[in-house]
Amino acid sequence: MTASTHARVIRHRRGSAYVTVLGICILVSIAGAGAMMVARVQARNAELSTQAVQARQVAAAMIEAGIAIIHRENNWRTARSEGQWVHTTLPGGGSARLTARSPSNDLNASDIEPIILEGECAIGGATQRASAMVEMRSRSMTSLDVSMAAGGLVTLTAATFITRNEVITSNTGFVSTLSDLDVIVESAGTIIGTNYRRATTSGATPREIPGSEAFDWYIRNGVPLSTSILTPNLLSWRLSDVLLSPNNNPVGPTHPQGVYVLDCGGRTVVISNVRVVGTLVLLNPGLGSALEGAALFEPAVAGYPVLMVRGGFDLRATRSSISEKNAGVNFNPTGSPLPYPSGSTNSKNDDSHSPGIHGLVFISGSTDIGGDFRISNLVIGGAVTSTGGKIEFSYNSTYATSAPPGFRVVTPRLAPSSWRREMN
Repeated sequence: MTASTHARVIRHRRGSAYVTVLGICILVSIAGAGAMMVARVQARNAELSTQAVQARQVAAAMIEAGIAIIHRENNWRTARSEGQWVHTTLPGGGSARLTARSPSNDLNASDIEPIILEGECAIGGATQRASAMVEMRSRSMTSLDVSMAAGGLVTLTAATFITRNEVITSNTGFVSTLSDLDVIVESAGTIIGTNYRRATTSGATPREIPGSEAFDWYIRNGVPLSTSILTPNLLSWRLSDVLLSPNNNPVGPTHPQGVYVLDCGGRTVVISNVRVVGTLVLLNPGLGSALEGAALFEPAVAGYPVLMVRGGFDLRATRSSISEKNAGVNFNPTGSPLPYPSGSTNSKNDDSHSPGIHGLVFISGSTDIGGDFRISNLVIGGAVTSTGGKIEFSYNSTYATSAPPGFRVVTPRLAPSSWRREMN
């Protein structure tokens, strides 16, 4: 090998070593960059995983918040609407919301209709959703198990109460003076006085009495009555000589279930010589408002109340017949057979019909009972007084076996297998 050739070989080897070293450096750099990228991806994935876990927990917590609202708010069906119930910004960033909907798209369609709660939470790049159906387990209030249930004190003076071996109750107590009580008497408090002709029980478990929310469904779904249905009469307004039924309303549209709502606006309203087929709801009656004289009440829907009063209201009905001739009204025209729904109709307006309150009456305030009449079921939120009144109970068990809206104890619970999760 010549000297020049040897020099070229040495230079070639040096160049190859440089290239090799440079390649190794590049590979090391690439490997380092790749490792850093992998580390970043792993960190990002870990962050997303943490955010997803947090978002999932918050979405589930939104469902729990919805259930708490349902338990806490007795009037949630009327106070709230479908759609967003809660929206909140989370500490540290992110947001969460709760929405609610019902299968019928109307929260107030029924107090036993289920509701679907949907929770959503977004934290960073993670969004998690959860949904669950809350079903409503219901039973009838215990006040519907007896002929009469009162929340307040029952004070009877020279009164006559008769049942067919049924029960009247008070959550406060009974005081009887010179009365004739051919009824089974039960009280959460004391029972004082004489002439209790059947069994008495003091210290009993209080009966469940509806609150103001009992009116919600009827107000929401019923037809409002114009006050033009009232006739001024000295110091009161009279609701008389009227037929209200699913096919009859003299002052406006009809309601298929016969639910009519009259806001008395503080007026003293006296009802007499009427036939009601359905549910008449009175709101804000003035002092002295009463059912007085002849009247016939029947439910249009089996198990629905016939009269509901938000406030105080007296019962002074009698056994006098309701008179078409006096009213100038046909009480059983086509579409409103008597008895309802399978009785007879005619086109005359000179008949007389036997009176009676053939259904549930609920008065949220206090009542004074006078007159002489027959009634199926009576629930009073306040006190009951009677001086010389005579009332015959004919208990209807339909209300206990199939309670109407507002008279149920509803317990919400998560429907089995309804829980769902979704993530982005």
